[in-house]
Amino acid sequence: MKRFCKPLFLILTLCLFAGFSSAEDPAYVVIEDFETEMDGWRATGVNHHNVQLERSNEQARFGNYALKIDYDFTGFAGTSGVYAAVDGGIDIPGDPERIGMWVYGDAAGHWLRSQLKDANDQTFNIDFTPEAPEGVTWEGWQYVEAPISEDFEAPYVMDMPVRYMATREETKGAGTLYIDDIRAVYRDFDEDVTNPEIKQKTPAAGETVQTNQPEIEITLRDEESGIDPETIDVQLDGKEVGFVYEQETVKFTPEKPLANGFHEVEIQVRDQAGNMMHTSWRFEVRADQPAFVLQGPEEVRPNQTFDLTVDLVNAEDIQDARAVLQFDSDLVTLDRVHVADGTYDADEDSVTLTTDDHAVLTFDVDRYVSEDVAIELIEAQVNDAVFFYDVFEAPVIPPLTLEMNGRSIGTPTELTVTDRDGKPVEGVRFDVGTDPPRVEAITNTWAFTKEDGEFTRRWLPVRKGTQFQLLDEEERYARVIDDTETERYVRTDAIREVDWASLPVTDRDGKVQTERLTALGGDVRLQAVSPDGDVSARWNGSIVSALGSNNPEHVTLTWSADPATSQTVTWQASPLVDSGALEVEGITIPADSALYYHEDGEVQVFQATVEDLKPGQSYTYRVRTDENWSETSTFQTASDDDFSFLFAADSQAQTPEQFELLTSLIDSVATDEHRFLMHSGDLVENGDSLTEWNYFLDAVGGLARERPLMAVLGNHDVYGDGYNTFKQLLPYAHNGPAGQEGEVSSFTYGDAEFFLLNSEAEVEEMRAQADWLEEQLQASDATWTIAMFHRPAYSSNPLTSGERTADIFAPVLEQGGVDLVLMGHDHSYMRTYPMVDGNVADDGGTIYVIGGSAGPKFYPGVSYEYTDVLYDDNEQVIVSFAITNDHIRLEAMNIHGETVDEYVIEK
Repeated sequence: MKRFCKPLFLILTLCLFAGFSSAEDPAYVVIEDFETEMDGWRATGVNHHNVQLERSNEQARFGNYALKIDYDFTGFAGTSGVYAAVDGGIDIPGDPERIGMWVYGDAAGHWLRSQLKDANDQTFNIDFTPEAPEGVTWEGWQYVEAPISEDFEAPYVMDMPVRYMATREETKGAGTLYIDDIRAVYRDFDEDVTNPEIKQKTPAAGETVQTNQPEIEITLRDEESGIDPETIDVQLDGKEVGFVYEQETVKFTPEKPLANGFHEVEIQVRDQAGNMMHTSWRFEVRADQPAFVLQGPEEVRPNQTFDLTVDLVNAEDIQDARAVLQFDSDLVTLDRVHVADGTYDADEDSVTLTTDDHAVLTFDVDRYVSEDVAIELIEAQVNDAVFFYDVFEAPVIPPLTLEMNGRSIGTPTELTVTDRDGKPVEGVRFDVGTDPPRVEAITNTWAFTKEDGEFTRRWLPVRKGTQFQLLDEEERYARVIDDTETERYVRTDAIREVDWASLPVTDRDGKVQTERLTALGGDVRLQAVSPDGDVSARWNGSIVSALGSNNPEHVTLTWSADPATSQTVTWQASPLVDSGALEVEGITIPADSALYYHEDGEVQVFQATVEDLKPGQSYTYRVRTDENWSETSTFQTASDDDFSFLFAADSQAQTPEQFELLTSLIDSVATDEHRFLMHSGDLVENGDSLTEWNYFLDAVGGLARERPLMAVLGNHDVYGDGYNTFKQLLPYAHNGPAGQEGEVSSFTYGDAEFFLLNSEAEVEEMRAQADWLEEQLQASDATWTIAMFHRPAYSSNPLTSGERTADIFAPVLEQGGVDLVLMGHDHSYMRTYPMVDGNVADDGGTIYVIGGSAGPKFYPGVSYEYTDVLYDDNEQVIVSFAITNDHIRLEAMNIHGETVDEYVIEK
């Protein structure tokens, strides 16, 4: 049911609900409460196993129903999302300032947004939470709001009320979200929508106390409607307890002494408005009394056994002692139990020990386990005292390491097995499984096709040993897929399951080469097994298509050493190519190569760097794969002369047609004076798509074959395996902070020193970058210093303010006297006034430039006190910089060649 406070009788009915006491314009209206059937609602998503919507009465903040959203993002790379959309959208009356909704969170940390359209049919998003992992961090009901920018024009339509997005692989899993009472909010309203909270608790979470009857105090706080004492429910170790509540504090002392170990307090409370808080925590009792102690190895090995001891310490005058241990039977199985004086009862995933002061439990670790093993003492009783204990955990460390090089159809595979010390292991065999199952011809035979259920006269000779993917079998014929992905039929008596046991074992170098694994596509499971039973982690992956041709492709220039005396060239080719080389002015430099495996396919990436060149000189070059040469191109080394460069941001495209926007920008502006191209990130839409990366390289290829491409990572670039793809395709100097090689670097060109930073790193890594940058700036003698990163320290988009770059990078940049900072992310062009210490400077200061959009996506722009120029006309922008020894001249142009900004920084 949708509630719009328009007719008088509705206003009178809803005035209290909407925070009113008279028939005036409402502070908010509820535009969806899910109390009637959800006609037109549907679930969509990206990178998920499943997403589902339903109207549910399991949880409801108001009324009887709420929207239930189930999702499973487990194991997917890139951004995963579940989207709740409604056909035709939800019409929003009037001109609200913000949208609110009640959310029953799952504490997964994902990003919660909505998508709206304004009166001009412009689509935009609003954010209820920050991005992961700081998104939905709560469990239970909580009210959230998102502002609507003044740059959009009412009336609005909410066409995608819920966008729940997981942008980090480490947070992905399955979960459930509930949504209730979506509101359009027109002004502040007098209604308590804030949950109660705990001001203080004793003992604190994780605290150790020395007494077995501690006084437990929980001070509650609700500064609006106040705590409702009748709703307070407190449990200790899963059992309700009596308590005293006075002066907003819950107090109780356990009636019976607590045993040594961990104990759990759980509390649920509502305020007078019905807002609920539910939380729990554990503390430890460590008194001089009995306790169960679990001890095991620091690590365990797959396919091996380990012992876990369970000791009852300080055990005097014990009439009854019992311990219940629980484990995951998919990871470990209980092999045997030895008890000194007592009994035990075991089932598939638990064991109960009774009246025993010492026991040894022997577990078998599954050979395929890859996650930590945990044995949890879920319940323990000593006499009448019941308590809980923390989990015994041990990482699973396989004794062998398996490397697999060559994972595309038709590409020979090299398997390498080493031990924990990195030494090769000889005599290792391999356990192999495939999906679909594979069969092979045991004799020369024929393969047939069918049409309309009948065999045709089209047949194909099949040689002994040829592999097929088996789909199903009939009495005489098997339906199979061949290496051309064609469905065929072969006689069942002419095939058998592939005998993977016949794969050769590793030689003295720990290596095996084979063509059998990649004869066909499909999923493969592969594990190395040594003669003494040691195993590697199991590789689960797909045999993918081989990308590239025998000719050099995507030839790209970057700098990984001194631009004045060197040049780095990368290119790609088929995995079947044997060798590559760079030829500069007739001198040949052998190229390094590596197979780059990606779910989109496998390609061979070549890289070569020529050094000892002369500054300011032009050189002709070409590259080779086997005997196939690229066309001849030129590059020029850096000199101390004046120079120009181009700057673009957020090409962020998915198709060749979209990337043509970037090509058009470059072609319309680039001259012989532009020595290189800077790009501030979001080169692609989905960093986990190798296809998009190669579309991007094609788009800049006309320039990047002769002038280097210097880029930094954007948030879309790091989706999935984007970090590795970026570093593989665009090699830069390894002169940044330790551990961030290839992501953070610097280079000097003429009188300018450039610093390429990574705003997508974790906080501690960003602080390490800031420390490194500060040292570099202090040591620099360059006339000009220029930095580049993706997320802006000063924003032009009201939805992206508060970036960590403002707190971590900006102080170092401004105090270090950096002249120019290039940024992206906001998709609208902006240049600041000179900035010092976060304020507009009277004299000197650092200029920040957001490069706008070089692709198909735009965001609205907003001017702030630091904004000198803002351009948000939804036109692609590229910026040209000309540098001399006494000034930097900036000219920003849109895709039509119109100048949108000009500025000069003088030294």
